[in-house]
Amino acid sequence: MKYLFLTLLLCTSTLVFSQTTVCEGSPCTAKDFNINTIFLGDADGVPLGNGICDPGEIIEAHLWVDFTANTAAARYSLFLHFNLYYNGVFIQTIEDCYFNLQSIPLNVLLDTGVINWECGTTVSITDLYMSWQTNDAAECACSRAKCISEDIIVVQTPLIANFEYTTDCSTPFQAIFTSTTTGGVPPFTYLWDFGDGNTSTLENPTHNYNNQGPFTATLTVTDDNGTDFISSQIITFDTGDDRPLILTPPSNLSFTGCDTSVITPYNYSETPVTITIEDFIIMDGSIEHYATLVNLTYVDMVSGTCPIQVTRTFNAEDRCGTTATATQLIEIIDNIPPTANSLDNITLQCRDDIPSSEPSLLNAQDNCALKSITFNDVSDQQTCPETITRTYLILDQCDNATRVNQTIIINDTIAPVLLSPLEPNVSIGCGMIPEAPELEFSDNCPESLNVNYTETTFPINSSSYTIIRTWTVSDHCNQEEFTQEVFVSEEGANELISREMCIDDEAIDLNTLISNTNILTGTWTSENPDILDGSIFNPGNVEAGSYEFTYNYISDASCVFKTVINVGLNEDCIECVKASTEAINISKLVTPNNDGRNDFFEVRYDIKNSNARLCAFSISLDIYNRWGTKVYSNANYDNSWQGNSPENSIGFSEKLPTGTYYYIIRFNNTEEKTNPIQGYILLGSN
Repeated sequence: MKYLFLTLLLCTSTLVFSQTTVCEGSPCTAKDFNINTIFLGDADGVPLGNGICDPGEIIEAHLWVDFTANTAAARYSLFLHFNLYYNGVFIQTIEDCYFNLQSIPLNVLLDTGVINWECGTTVSITDLYMSWQTNDAAECACSRAKCISEDIIVVQTPLIANFEYTTDCSTPFQAIFTSTTTGGVPPFTYLWDFGDGNTSTLENPTHNYNNQGPFTATLTVTDDNGTDFISSQIITFDTGDDRPLILTPPSNLSFTGCDTSVITPYNYSETPVTITIEDFIIMDGSIEHYATLVNLTYVDMVSGTCPIQVTRTFNAEDRCGTTATATQLIEIIDNIPPTANSLDNITLQCRDDIPSSEPSLLNAQDNCALKSITFNDVSDQQTCPETITRTYLILDQCDNATRVNQTIIINDTIAPVLLSPLEPNVSIGCGMIPEAPELEFSDNCPESLNVNYTETTFPINSSSYTIIRTWTVSDHCNQEEFTQEVFVSEEGANELISREMCIDDEAIDLNTLISNTNILTGTWTSENPDILDGSIFNPGNVEAGSYEFTYNYISDASCVFKTVINVGLNEDCIECVKASTEAINISKLVTPNNDGRNDFFEVRYDIKNSNARLCAFSISLDIYNRWGTKVYSNANYDNSWQGNSPENSIGFSEKLPTGTYYYIIRFNNTEEKTNPIQGYILLGSN
């Protein structure tokens, strides 16, 4: 019989690595070909010889299909498909087209490709489908009748002899042999040489030895195509005696972390985990066993905190029922302290401004979990400045600690200010000493404001004396003195007042100029009595020149109070009114809601003559918050501030927070030196 050898490497075929079935539903009634055998062979189509490899060895083999035509009629375009299995495990799908548009020979030995075969495994194919066409114009395709289909076919492999053996703990030195031979062509014959001079021809014999050995057992298997043998050395027997199963645990371990999830590579488990001897050795354990090991597990139990302690218990059992237990201690330690942001040092004006603790600013983090954040303030017991060290203590659950220090400096640089009007010099006749005025003072740190009042009398002569009134006003760091000098005459009081006016000035009440008495029931006299309307002098009713007015008052004690006022009335008028602190009017409240009232911080001047004007000058304005931080500055202020925030402020907002602010006003380019004006302004919201 002549064969056509068709060799195609598997790489030219279509490989699919998932099981497929094709051309389902084809009845395959016209079987024009018979599949004789499917076998493993070499590249020339020669079946692999018995014993060509050792069990488990990987070799390359060609998968051949041998089939023969049942008809002399020409057939064309052969399509072949099947799924390949090793020991019942799917490997891949092979399908291809052969002799496309060509006549198929009568006898074909078809190489479907090269496979990697593990020596001794059973090879099978499933879902085989082979079809052909009846004319040379039809390509490979499914055919309802012209086809062969098989559910499963076992591939012929070479005879590979192999065996296993077991021992029985209850019967010393007894071995139970089982042939695991594969491949070959039956019938088979078996010859066992047990290595102690005894033999057997059974397929699966049982043999009793006289001692532990070792013995070399040899199995020889013969089929129709030849023989093969395999030998195995028996090291010892499971004798069931008292030799122990010895389990030495791995060394104790320590992990850094927060919980049992850090235990690797053999994870924490409260249910038994089965491991191999190789696993146990990798874990740094050791085991001595004489019988086959049938069970090796570990199970974990956790206890304690800081550190967390895990007791890992290993349990082993051999096939003879001998058991052993060993324990390993695993510690999980959290020794990593928390992390936290550093804090900027701060400088404040007042002690009451010391902020409360703000742990959120620390953004404290921990690799496990935070336990607490506390703080403690320690003062250096100094003043002006006073330094307070604020220490935050951050603890995690294992009391790992991180400390963050913040320095707070208290330094009040703003002195108290007088809010009430105070006449620096007062002249009093007839011993009519006025009561000391009730003065109101203010300080940026009101909690530290202290006022001490003293009064000292200095004689001048037998009928007059001077009283010096002193208000000493202090805070923690600053001190200011405000004084009033009261000249007291037992005989009465005379005063001379000079005043320059413009002819277009408004009328003036001369009584408002008298300071030596508050009794205004006296009489006014003048060389020109007609120009006075009682005590009212109107420059607009007279010509430019000099005018003198005299006020006389005699008390019940016959004390004479005399005031002489000289008025210089200028026809050209004074070019401008000089700026002075007496004429200034300053806002006390700013509510920047654009309702037309108190929208701006304004500095205005009270000029009694509506026709007069101020001399050219300007002012500078600085505004501070309660902590002494400058929040606004303008060297040429134009009454435009509405509580706007500085652009470089942290957490920038368009408007400053509502509250009390401190201002300092200075006069620029005035002819005479003027003292700065200080005071408080309330910033509201509506």
